[in-house]
Amino acid sequence: MLYACALQVQAAPLPRVETEPPNFPHQVLILNSHSVGIPWATLLNQAIIETFSEDILSGKVQMHVEYTGLSQHLDTTYQERLIELYQHKYRDHPPALILAADVSAIEFIKTYRHRLFPKVPVVFTADGGHTLQDEYSEDIIGISTHLDIARNLETILHLHPNTRQFAVIGGADPAGRNLAAMIHQAMAPSMEKYPVIDLVGLPMAELLDRVAHLPEQTVVLYTVILVDGDGERFIPREILAHLSQAANAPIYSFWDTMLGFGMVGGYVSDTHSLGRQMASVGQKILAGTPPQAISVDQGPLAFHFDWKQLQRWNLSLRRLPQDSILHNQEITPWQLYRLEISAALAIIALLLVAVTILLFIRRHLRIQVAQRTQLLIQANTELEEANTRLLTLSHTDGLTGIANRRRFDEVFHLEWKRAKRSGLALSVALLDVDWFKKYNDHYGHQAGDDCLCQFAQIFAATVSRAGDLAARYGGEEFALIVPASDSLAVLEVATQICRQLEQCAIPHALSPYGYVTVSIGVATFDPVDTQIESSEQLLQYADEALYQAKAQGRNRVLAHSG
Repeated sequence: MLYACALQVQAAPLPRVETEPPNFPHQVLILNSHSVGIPWATLLNQAIIETFSEDILSGKVQMHVEYTGLSQHLDTTYQERLIELYQHKYRDHPPALILAADVSAIEFIKTYRHRLFPKVPVVFTADGGHTLQDEYSEDIIGISTHLDIARNLETILHLHPNTRQFAVIGGADPAGRNLAAMIHQAMAPSMEKYPVIDLVGLPMAELLDRVAHLPEQTVVLYTVILVDGDGERFIPREILAHLSQAANAPIYSFWDTMLGFGMVGGYVSDTHSLGRQMASVGQKILAGTPPQAISVDQGPLAFHFDWKQLQRWNLSLRRLPQDSILHNQEITPWQLYRLEISAALAIIALLLVAVTILLFIRRHLRIQVAQRTQLLIQANTELEEANTRLLTLSHTDGLTGIANRRRFDEVFHLEWKRAKRSGLALSVALLDVDWFKKYNDHYGHQAGDDCLCQFAQIFAATVSRAGDLAARYGGEEFALIVPASDSLAVLEVATQICRQLEQCAIPHALSPYGYVTVSIGVATFDPVDTQIESSEQLLQYADEALYQAKAQGRNRVLAHSG
């Protein structure tokens, strides 16, 4: 799916240099610009791995895939941590080939290759006239995935001759802004005739409202939204589906991975073919061909359109460019049952038998009933799945992925009533990441979020019983519910959490320990103990124990002594 045009490499063939037999397996590293879950990166990786499949099965190649998240993290601290990680991870088995996908990964390699993988050949792809290959022409080769904005505009105006203006949508992230800038630049000569409505970097709520009230005869050009104006993150094609539902104008984009999510179509890149092309060039390099001796073609582009969106906007198939590829086309009853209907009509015409007509009608009605019944079942199933997903999301903390405060309150209320009714003990622990504000101030809020996510993973992994609940209580505070356990058992679990976090050794320059630690307060309700009369009091005791643990120097576990 992603951005700006690139380079074609044309070089005169050079004589093949005889080298020593390679040491198998070759280590091949796919370096993605994005985080896990971006469809364009996923499809590109699949195509690359498919192309290398025989070499992988034969043991000649080992594939490594890294999702760097660089398209959303521009700070040098994050990049330095990536460097440290990759230096350690690939210290004993450095890659023999790097396949860099999109601008952020290329810029990372351009800046730090001398520190990470000196002299390792690179095959890259990106939109947008990159200069990386010019600077390292000996061992770097690029495949152009040029965004043909002009041809897309020409096609759009042919399909929508009454267009009065365009609206450009992009995220607040660098990718969205850069792509929007490219579109503005390409449209500059025609802006007097076709004004451009700038919808780049807006909060999602405002953007949804704006696209629902666009002026008549508007066409929308969608780039990508990784981050909106409020800092919320999205998967570009999933938010496109919401935009398409809300929009009162057709939406066009530039990548085939957007098809089926509300995009009408356009002259778009073929991500799967691009991945196979990158892998093919990489195979030649591993076989001994110097990169400068390889001639590559431009990344494949073709006209792709979504049949359902064409129907939605009343666009005739006859106006589509020649060789256009249609997606999501529905099969009409005539196309599906043409032979049966023709045979039935022929029999009716020849025999003029009313019975034949009635049998045909009966059969046709049964088919329709079966189809509609199946559609109803499918719709009900999808609704149930959506409700299940919604319930899960309502109980999950958006940052850490563990249970949220709402879920904690619900479970704590139920376990308190169960303990009172059954006569079994109930323990609760409150956890607070030590000196977290100093950590945020020193390393930045993004690093703080990453720290909380790491701790949440350690926390959840340590809490192993099925009935226990690990939850984020708020900010840097977490909470643990342990039913049917005495204080000794809970103290053991809490101590294990501290040990696991200590082993992880997340650096904290402003902590006297030098790494991130946690303080934990524990309280236990014993049915024979009349001192605790309510769930609120039990929680208060745990909070008091936490306060004592912090007062005694932090990085410790204390149980309420009352």
